[in-house]
Amino acid sequence: MTAQEYLKTINSYPVPALALQGIALVRGIDLTKTLDIDTLKSKPMRLAIADVKKWISGAPDVVEGGVNISFSNSEREILRMEADSVYYEIGGADDTISMTTFGNKGEDL
Repeated sequence: MTAQEYLKTINSYPVPALALQGIALVRGIDLTKTLDIDTLKSKPMRLAIADVKKWISGAPDVVEGGVNISFSNSEREILRMEADSVYYEIGGADDTISMTTFGNKGEDL
């Protein structure tokens, strides 16, 4: 299994390939490399897994193949907490890719 295949299995949410490529670039991971146990346990891979969880925690609900994929607020919070615990344990939160937030512009900009 490649790093890309593994990162896609973290959750059933369809994370776009470009998001995975960006995370891999920041973390120095070759997505095409076949995983071994050392790579899977490495700091860059653990941080990439945390990045994917953090990305998913802010992703919109989607319908793919007629199946609705959505998360409750508590599920999103659990994903964020899991990612944050890795960042706290081994560092690396400062170089995460921030996800663009969409919404209405208010008067306080």
